[in-house]
Amino acid sequence: MKIRFRVGPVRFYQNLNKIGKMTKKQAEMFAKNNEKIQNNVLNYQIPDYSIKNSLLLIVGLVICVCLMVPTVGISLIAYFFIYQKITNNAQNHVIKAYQEIKEERIDKAISIIDNSKFIDTNFVLNDLAGIAYFQKGNYDKAGAFFEYSLSLQTKINVQTYYLLAECYRMQENTIKYPVMIDYYKKYLSENLDNSEVQYLLGFYGLYYGNVNEALQSLQSIDKNNAYYNKALLAQADYFIDVNKPDLAITTLKLANLQVRQYDEDMKEIFYMLGVVCNQIGDIANSKKYFNKLYVQDSNYKDIANWI
Repeated sequence: MKIRFRVGPVRFYQNLNKIGKMTKKQAEMFAKNNEKIQNNVLNYQIPDYSIKNSLLLIVGLVICVCLMVPTVGISLIAYFFIYQKITNNAQNHVIKAYQEIKEERIDKAISIIDNSKFIDTNFVLNDLAGIAYFQKGNYDKAGAFFEYSLSLQTKINVQTYYLLAECYRMQENTIKYPVMIDYYKKYLSENLDNSEVQYLLGFYGLYYGNVNEALQSLQSIDKNNAYYNKALLAQADYFIDVNKPDLAITTLKLANLQVRQYDEDMKEIFYMLGVVCNQIGDIANSKKYFNKLYVQDSNYKDIANWI
Protein backbone atom coordinates (compact mmCIF):
# COMPACT_ATOMS: atom_id res chain seq x y z
CA MET A 1 0.00 0.00 0.00
CA LYS A 2 1.45 3.34 -0.99
CA ILE A 3 1.34 5.93 1.75
CA ARG A 4 0.07 9.35 0.81
CA PHE A 5 1.77 12.03 2.85
CA ARG A 6 -0.65 14.78 3.72
CA VAL A 7 0.47 18.41 3.49
CA GLY A 8 0.79 19.91 6.93
CA PRO A 9 1.43 23.56 7.84
CA VAL A 10 4.23 23.38 5.27
CA ARG A 11 5.12 20.78 2.66
CA PHE A 12 5.72 17.40 4.33
CA TYR A 13 9.47 17.79 4.28
CA GLN A 14 11.71 20.15 2.39
CA ASN A 15 15.42 19.62 2.36
CA LEU A 16 17.11 22.87 1.35
CA ASN A 17 19.94 20.97 -0.25
CA LYS A 18 17.65 18.65 -2.24
CA ILE A 19 18.96 17.93 -5.72
CA GLY A 20 17.05 19.84 -8.36
CA LYS A 21 15.86 22.39 -5.83
CA MET A 22 19.14 23.79 -4.61
CA THR A 23 19.56 27.25 -6.06
CA LYS A 24 22.98 28.40 -7.22
CA LYS A 25 23.11 30.87 -4.34
CA GLN A 26 22.39 28.10 -1.84
CA ALA A 27 25.02 25.90 -3.48
CA GLU A 28 27.58 28.66 -3.22
CA MET A 29 26.68 29.28 0.42
CA PHE A 30 26.98 25.55 1.11
CA ALA A 31 30.53 25.54 -0.23
CA LYS A 32 31.62 28.86 1.25
CA ASN A 33 30.31 27.99 4.70
CA ASN A 34 31.74 24.49 4.65
CA GLU A 35 35.27 24.63 6.01
CA LYS A 36 36.17 21.14 4.91
CA ILE A 37 35.20 21.77 1.29
CA GLN A 38 37.32 24.90 1.27
CA ASN A 39 40.21 22.96 2.78
CA ASN A 40 39.90 20.31 0.06
CA VAL A 41 40.18 23.00 -2.60
CA LEU A 42 42.97 24.96 -0.94
CA ASN A 43 44.93 21.87 0.19
CA TYR A 44 45.89 21.06 -3.39
CA GLN A 45 49.41 19.68 -3.31
CA ILE A 46 51.92 20.76 -5.94
CA PRO A 47 54.63 18.28 -6.98
CA ASP A 48 57.86 18.02 -5.01
CA TYR A 49 60.34 19.94 -7.10
CA SER A 50 63.39 18.75 -5.23
CA ILE A 51 65.90 17.53 -7.83
CA LYS A 52 68.98 16.96 -5.68
CA ASN A 53 69.08 13.21 -6.16
CA SER A 54 68.31 13.32 -9.88
CA LEU A 55 70.87 16.12 -10.35
CA LEU A 56 73.62 14.07 -8.74
CA LEU A 57 72.71 11.11 -10.92
CA ILE A 58 72.71 13.14 -14.12
CA VAL A 59 75.99 14.87 -13.27
CA GLY A 60 77.53 11.48 -12.57
CA LEU A 61 76.35 10.14 -15.91
CA VAL A 62 77.61 13.21 -17.74
CA ILE A 63 81.05 12.91 -16.15
CA CYS A 64 81.24 9.29 -17.27
CA VAL A 65 80.22 10.19 -20.82
CA CYS A 66 82.71 13.10 -20.90
CA LEU A 67 85.53 10.78 -20.01
CA MET A 68 84.57 8.44 -22.86
CA VAL A 69 83.31 10.81 -25.59
CA PRO A 70 84.12 14.49 -24.85
CA THR A 71 81.98 15.92 -27.70
CA VAL A 72 78.86 14.02 -26.65
CA GLY A 73 79.48 14.93 -23.04
CA ILE A 74 79.66 18.65 -23.78
CA SER A 75 76.40 18.45 -25.77
CA LEU A 76 74.66 16.65 -22.91
CA ILE A 77 75.84 19.25 -20.42
CA ALA A 78 74.52 22.08 -22.60
CA TYR A 79 71.19 20.33 -23.07
CA PHE A 80 70.89 19.62 -19.36
CA PHE A 81 71.43 23.22 -18.29
CA ILE A 82 69.02 24.60 -20.95
CA TYR A 83 66.37 22.08 -19.95
CA GLN A 84 66.94 22.84 -16.28
CA LYS A 85 66.54 26.58 -16.87
CA ILE A 86 63.20 26.08 -18.65
CA THR A 87 62.00 23.65 -15.98
CA ASN A 88 63.02 25.95 -13.14
CA ASN A 89 61.15 28.86 -14.73
CA ALA A 90 57.96 26.79 -14.92
CA GLN A 91 58.44 25.60 -11.35
CA ASN A 92 58.96 29.15 -10.13
CA HIS A 93 55.67 30.24 -11.70
CA VAL A 94 53.91 27.29 -10.06
CA ILE A 95 55.40 27.98 -6.63
CA LYS A 96 54.66 31.71 -6.78
CA ALA A 97 51.05 31.21 -7.91
CA TYR A 98 50.56 28.46 -5.31
CA GLN A 99 51.79 30.74 -2.53
CA GLU A 100 49.51 33.59 -3.60
CA ILE A 101 46.51 31.23 -3.54
CA LYS A 102 47.48 29.98 -0.10
CA GLU A 103 47.64 33.58 1.11
CA GLU A 104 44.24 34.22 -0.56
CA ARG A 105 45.69 36.81 -2.93
CA ILE A 106 43.68 35.34 -5.76
CA ASP A 107 43.96 38.18 -8.28
CA LYS A 108 47.74 38.20 -7.91
CA ALA A 109 47.85 34.45 -8.48
CA ILE A 110 45.76 34.84 -11.64
CA SER A 111 48.12 37.56 -12.88
CA ILE A 112 51.15 35.29 -12.41
CA ILE A 113 49.43 32.44 -14.25
CA ASP A 114 48.10 34.63 -17.08
CA ASN A 115 51.59 35.99 -17.71
CA SER A 116 53.23 32.58 -17.70
CA LYS A 117 54.23 31.16 -21.07
CA PHE A 118 53.95 27.67 -19.56
CA ILE A 119 50.15 27.72 -19.11
CA ASP A 120 49.68 25.73 -22.35
CA THR A 121 51.96 22.89 -21.28
CA ASN A 122 51.99 22.74 -17.48
CA PHE A 123 49.01 20.94 -15.91
CA VAL A 124 49.80 22.20 -12.39
CA LEU A 125 49.52 25.82 -13.54
CA ASN A 126 46.14 24.96 -15.07
CA ASP A 127 45.01 23.36 -11.82
CA LEU A 128 46.09 26.46 -9.90
CA ALA A 129 44.28 28.71 -12.39
CA GLY A 130 41.18 26.60 -11.90
CA ILE A 131 41.47 26.88 -8.11
CA ALA A 132 41.88 30.65 -8.34
CA TYR A 133 38.77 31.07 -10.49
CA PHE A 134 36.89 28.59 -8.29
CA GLN A 135 37.65 30.81 -5.29
CA LYS A 136 36.28 33.79 -7.22
CA GLY A 137 33.07 31.89 -7.96
CA ASN A 138 33.73 31.61 -11.71
CA TYR A 139 33.02 27.89 -11.97
CA ASP A 140 32.72 27.86 -15.77
CA LYS A 141 36.24 29.21 -16.23
CA ALA A 142 37.60 27.07 -13.40
CA GLY A 143 36.10 23.95 -14.99
CA ALA A 144 37.67 24.79 -18.34
CA PHE A 145 41.13 24.97 -16.75
CA PHE A 146 40.64 21.67 -14.91
CA GLU A 147 39.42 19.96 -18.09
CA TYR A 148 42.45 21.22 -19.99
CA SER A 149 44.70 20.12 -17.12
CA LEU A 150 43.39 16.56 -17.45
CA SER A 151 44.15 16.62 -21.17
CA LEU A 152 47.80 17.46 -20.37
CA GLN A 153 48.31 14.76 -17.75
CA THR A 154 49.96 11.49 -18.70
CA LYS A 155 49.50 10.12 -15.19
CA ILE A 156 46.25 11.52 -13.85
CA ASN A 157 46.37 13.54 -10.65
CA VAL A 158 43.16 12.60 -8.79
CA GLN A 159 43.11 16.04 -7.17
CA THR A 160 42.09 17.41 -10.57
CA TYR A 161 39.19 14.95 -10.71
CA TYR A 162 37.91 16.26 -7.38
CA LEU A 163 38.28 19.90 -8.36
CA LEU A 164 36.48 19.41 -11.67
CA ALA A 165 33.70 17.48 -9.94
CA GLU A 166 33.24 20.40 -7.55
CA CYS A 167 32.87 22.75 -10.53
CA TYR A 168 30.12 20.58 -12.01
CA ARG A 169 28.40 20.51 -8.62
CA MET A 170 28.58 24.26 -8.16
CA GLN A 171 27.33 24.82 -11.71
CA GLU A 172 24.39 22.50 -11.00
CA ASN A 173 25.26 20.88 -14.32
CA THR A 174 22.96 17.86 -13.98
CA ILE A 175 23.99 16.50 -17.38
CA LYS A 176 27.50 16.06 -16.00
CA TYR A 177 26.44 14.69 -12.60
CA PRO A 178 27.18 11.07 -13.65
CA VAL A 179 30.69 12.19 -14.65
CA MET A 180 30.97 14.15 -11.39
CA ILE A 181 30.07 11.02 -9.43
CA ASP A 182 32.68 9.02 -11.34
CA TYR A 183 35.31 11.66 -10.54
CA TYR A 184 34.42 11.53 -6.85
CA LYS A 185 34.94 7.76 -6.97
CA LYS A 186 38.30 8.13 -8.66
CA TYR A 187 39.37 10.70 -6.08
CA LEU A 188 38.31 8.41 -3.23
CA SER A 189 40.35 5.57 -4.70
CA GLU A 190 43.42 7.38 -3.35
CA ASN A 191 41.76 9.29 -0.50
CA LEU A 192 39.66 6.71 1.30
CA ASP A 193 39.32 8.71 4.51
CA ASN A 194 37.80 11.85 2.94
CA SER A 195 34.34 11.81 4.52
CA GLU A 196 33.17 14.97 2.77
CA VAL A 197 33.67 13.38 -0.65
CA GLN A 198 32.12 10.13 0.61
CA TYR A 199 29.07 12.16 1.59
CA LEU A 200 28.88 14.00 -1.75
CA LEU A 201 29.30 10.74 -3.66
CA GLY A 202 26.45 9.20 -1.70
CA PHE A 203 24.21 12.26 -1.71
CA TYR A 204 24.30 12.74 -5.47
CA GLY A 205 24.65 9.05 -6.25
CA LEU A 206 21.21 8.36 -4.78
CA TYR A 207 19.63 10.35 -7.59
CA TYR A 208 22.15 10.32 -10.43
CA GLY A 209 24.18 7.18 -9.92
CA ASN A 210 24.05 3.66 -8.54
CA VAL A 211 21.74 3.67 -5.50
CA ASN A 212 23.42 0.70 -3.82
CA GLU A 213 26.87 2.26 -4.22
CA ALA A 214 25.52 5.58 -2.94
CA LEU A 215 23.98 4.00 0.15
CA GLN A 216 27.19 2.08 0.80
CA SER A 217 29.20 5.30 0.58
CA LEU A 218 26.92 7.08 3.05
CA GLN A 219 26.78 4.11 5.40
CA SER A 220 30.58 3.79 5.47
CA ILE A 221 30.95 7.16 7.22
CA ASP A 222 31.97 6.61 10.83
CA LYS A 223 29.42 7.53 13.49
CA ASN A 224 31.92 9.86 15.16
CA ASN A 225 32.46 11.79 11.94
CA ALA A 226 30.98 15.25 11.43
CA TYR A 227 29.28 13.99 8.25
CA TYR A 228 27.56 11.03 9.93
CA ASN A 229 24.27 12.79 10.69
CA LYS A 230 24.28 14.45 7.27
CA ALA A 231 24.63 10.99 5.74
CA LEU A 232 21.66 9.75 7.79
CA LEU A 233 19.56 12.68 6.61
CA ALA A 234 20.47 12.03 2.98
CA GLN A 235 19.49 8.37 3.27
CA ALA A 236 16.25 9.17 5.09
CA ASP A 237 15.33 11.78 2.51
CA TYR A 238 15.83 9.20 -0.24
CA PHE A 239 13.74 6.59 1.58
CA ILE A 240 10.93 9.14 1.93
CA ASP A 241 11.10 9.88 -1.79
CA VAL A 242 10.75 6.19 -2.65
CA ASN A 243 7.88 5.82 -0.15
CA LYS A 244 9.73 3.78 2.49
CA PRO A 245 9.00 5.78 5.66
CA ASP A 246 9.82 2.85 7.96
CA LEU A 247 13.36 2.75 6.55
CA ALA A 248 13.60 6.52 6.95
CA ILE A 249 12.68 6.28 10.63
CA THR A 250 15.05 3.36 11.24
CA THR A 251 17.88 5.30 9.60
CA LEU A 252 17.25 8.49 11.57
CA LYS A 253 17.19 6.55 14.83
CA LEU A 254 20.82 5.56 14.21
CA ALA A 255 21.75 9.09 15.29
CA ASN A 256 22.71 9.71 18.90
CA LEU A 257 19.33 11.05 20.00
CA GLN A 258 20.50 11.42 23.60
CA VAL A 259 22.78 14.40 22.98
CA ARG A 260 22.05 17.38 25.22
CA GLN A 261 22.52 20.13 22.65
CA TYR A 262 21.21 19.87 19.10
CA ASP A 263 23.19 21.21 16.15
CA GLU A 264 21.41 21.94 12.86
CA ASP A 265 21.71 18.35 11.65
CA MET A 266 20.27 16.97 14.87
CA LYS A 267 17.40 19.48 14.76
CA GLU A 268 16.58 18.28 11.27
CA ILE A 269 16.70 14.66 12.40
CA PHE A 270 14.16 15.31 15.16
CA TYR A 271 12.01 17.35 12.78
CA MET A 272 12.01 14.58 10.17
CA LEU A 273 11.25 11.94 12.79
CA GLY A 274 8.30 13.98 14.03
CA VAL A 275 6.89 14.55 10.55
CA VAL A 276 7.34 10.98 9.29
CA CYS A 277 5.88 9.47 12.45
CA ASN A 278 2.92 11.82 12.10
CA GLN A 279 2.33 10.72 8.52
CA ILE A 280 2.30 7.01 9.33
CA GLY A 281 -0.08 7.57 12.24
CA ASP A 282 2.41 7.20 15.09
CA ILE A 283 1.14 10.35 16.81
CA ALA A 284 2.64 9.57 20.23
CA ASN A 285 6.21 9.32 18.93
CA SER A 286 5.63 12.22 16.56
CA LYS A 287 4.67 14.45 19.49
CA LYS A 288 7.66 13.18 21.50
CA TYR A 289 10.13 14.17 18.79
CA PHE A 290 8.46 17.52 18.13
CA ASN A 291 8.43 18.38 21.86
CA LYS A 292 12.13 17.56 22.23
CA LEU A 293 12.95 19.78 19.28
CA TYR A 294 10.66 22.57 20.47
CA VAL A 295 12.39 22.93 23.85
CA GLN A 296 15.72 23.21 21.99
CA ASP A 297 14.61 25.65 19.30
CA SER A 298 11.03 26.90 19.31
CA ASN A 299 11.68 28.86 16.10
CA TYR A 300 12.90 25.91 14.03
CA LYS A 301 11.00 25.86 10.74
CA ASP A 302 7.27 25.51 11.53
CA ILE A 303 7.77 23.46 14.70
CA ALA A 304 5.36 25.64 16.69
CA ASN A 305 2.52 24.56 14.39
CA TRP A 306 3.12 20.91 15.21
CA ILE A 307 2.96 21.30 18.99
